[in-house]
Amino acid sequence: MSLNSNSYIIGFAAAVCVVCSLFVSGTAVSLKAKQKENAQLDLQKNIISVAELPESKDISALSVEQINGLFVKSEMPNRIEKIYIDFDNGGKIVEVDDATLEADKKGCSDRVKEKLVTTKQGNLAKLRCYPQYQDIYKVYNGGQFSRYILPVVGKGLWSTLKGFAAVDKEGKKVVGLTFYSHGETPGLGGEIDSAKFKGDWASGKIIYTDNKVALKVAKGTVKPKKKDYEVDGLSGATLTGNGVSDMMQFWFGDKGYKSFLNNGGK
Repeated sequence: MSLNSNSYIIGFAAAVCVVCSLFVSGTAVSLKAKQKENAQLDLQKNIISVAELPESKDISALSVEQINGLFVKSEMPNRIEKIYIDFDNGGKIVEVDDATLEADKKGCSDRVKEKLVTTKQGNLAKLRCYPQYQDIYKVYNGGQFSRYILPVVGKGLWSTLKGFAAVDKEGKKVVGLTFYSHGETPGLGGEIDSAKFKGDWASGKIIYTDNKVALKVAKGTVKPKKKDYEVDGLSGATLTGNGVSDMMQFWFGDKGYKSFLNNGGK
């Protein structure tokens, strides 16, 4: 067969494509476990960043072993314990096995229609998935329970915002907020990652006034009379700010953590 014939060229190109696809597929499979491990590590770092532990001051200096050590069930004075609450049972703490969690995950999207779309509060955070069993975290500093860290998810302007809100041990104030995943515009909505925006939340914001969620991102600078429960808005990113407000309204409302916090975290 001539090296310049069409059949040879097409056959050679097809062979190269097959070899390359096998190489890429093999690489992806071999790296899958490592990617999962790195994603989990990034998640843990974000949790630590709002945990207000001595280890939170310089997370970059922590080894993988030190990070994992904070999440191991033990009686270490500084630790972060993962627990589950049941949204269908007033946000009470429950023990759940892997099979139950997997089943809950598979029915997660159906519960959006069942529990949110047809209710008065609605799907304010525009969730695609609403679990029955939600993982949350209890932080112990020096052996003493110090705060909760609660996952929060909501729709921004361009993306789904995924993060963690830290709440004081009394369940009255948000004392930290961080995002580990979003696709908002850099320099605009992306400023939800800025030290200024996160610092406003870390200063402590009252969650409820008259038993209603008061947390909000203001349009512009917060007015003095609202500074206890609002944070300054993001310049040029009103819709992202609205998304954060809706997210906080939902997750600290009746369909979120309100019952858990009102019951003293029991």
